[in-house]
Formats: sequence, structure tokens, C-alpha cells
Amino acid sequence: MNRNRLTDLQAFATVREAAKRTKCLTNLRGFGQAFELYRQANKDLLPYVLPFHNSSFPQNPNDPSLLTVLEGYMDATPPYYDENGVLIVTEPYLCPSDNEGIGLQTGFSYEYWPGALMIF
Repeated sequence: MNRNRLTDLQAFATVREAAKRTKCLTNLRGFGQAFELYRQANKDLLPYVLPFHNSSFPQNPNDPSLLTVLEGYMDATPPYYDENGVLIVTEPYLCPSDNEGIGLQTGFSYEYWPGALMIF
């Protein structure tokens, strides 16, 4: 009986992780739609913003944040700091499979590489 219970728990964990990955893909689809709306409104260009919190790339305080740029194209509350200075991040900005907590630290679980490529 313990063997069946262990198998059931492993199956449940597998299904749970698959659901998390599916939610991440759904979030990315929403970002893709926001990028498409931005592109259509901006002469077929992607947003010129730098990658999130990557010290190997030069930072320019005049460049807008990707979260700021996409705010007008997404129907979701962007990450914000509460009155205690704690960063509040909700979906779609936070991937449920983000096991390293990057999204909770930076406000975004995903990487935006066109910003890095635009530097070069």
C-alpha cells in the first residue's frame, strides 16, 4: 500500500509542475500579445529597454523599464512596492515555476533579450 501511495504522490507532483509550466506559457502568451500591440503602435519596433537587473549591461537611468512600457498594453497590475517597501508581484509577471525567486526579487520572472541585443 505504501508503494501505491508513493506513486500517487509522485504523479500528483508531476501534474502540479505541469500545471505551473502551463500557467507560465499562458503568461508568456499574454506578454507576446502585449508586445504585438506595442509593435503595431510603434512602427514595427520592439521596446528599447534593458534587461532586468543585469549588471553586465550598461544601465541608463533615462531608459524606461519594460514594466513601464508594457503597462499600457497589459490588463494586469504591474509590480509595485507596498507601504513597507516590499515588492508585490502578481501574475502574469510572476511565473509559478520560478523556483529561484527571481520574480519576487526583480518584479519579473522572465528575461527580455531584445533589450540586450539592441546594445550591440
